[in-house]
Amino acid sequence: MSGKNDDARNAFGGGSPDASAAFGGPARRPIAPPPVPAAVRATVQLPMQAFSDLGQRQQPLTQTDTSSARTNPPEAIAAFVLALIGLVFFPAAVGALIYAGKARAKVQDQPMRYSSGLTTTAAVIALVGLLIAVVGLVGVLAGN
Repeated sequence: MSGKNDDARNAFGGGSPDASAAFGGPARRPIAPPPVPAAVRATVQLPMQAFSDLGQRQQPLTQTDTSSARTNPPEAIAAFVLALIGLVFFPAAVGALIYAGKARAKVQDQPMRYSSGLTTTAAVIALVGLLIAVVGLVGVLAGN
């Protein structure tokens, strides 16, 4: 069965799939990619390590773990903002003391959940605002 097809195969490198051998050149081997430096590998792997624990189940909080998980009650945040405003506009300091009292009650009801730090801070700032208002009022009245 020799014929034109066999002659064509022999002329183009014996039917080799490599194109360079078909045109009479040496057969080229595939080139492997260069090795990746360790520093580059580390930067590529770091973001993936951050997501490696996504499928893992979280451990439930125990009594000893909740000390770091305590938050501020929402009333304490409102009291703090009103206390800061109360340094300039004294009626806001009165509202801050009211909200600080509500936040203090919430902290006493759920001490493992809420922290009292911001509540105390808001109450102290509100008292300073009221003290400034009283001193200012006494100064205005004494000046007349």
